Amino acid sequence: GPDTDPASFVFDGNLWFDADDPGFSMDGIPNDAGISIPQTGAVVQQDPLLGDPASGDFSLGDGSPAIGGAGPLPERSLDYEEKCYADPASLGAVER
Repeated sequence: GPDTDPASFVFDGNLWFDADDPGFSMDGIPNDAGISIPQTGAVVQQDPLLGDPASGDFSLGDGSPAIGGAGPLPERSLDYEEKCYADPASLGAVER
């Protein structure tokens, strides 16, 4: 919005995957101001091996690059299914 400073934003440790576009890359995150927001530590185009997102199953399959990918959290928090994140925590809304 008009009262933010998008040039000061940084994204760190996200997982980006586009099953429909094998050439997908997420070098920066564009915003309405046309500024590309930098990111570090991203996992790009590695299949997170989700259960069945179409039916609401976002569980992480064996070998998912998201497992443990978020590293340690300063405090334990709950995932989307109200389970505690592991240590190290997984990337995404659902812990392994």
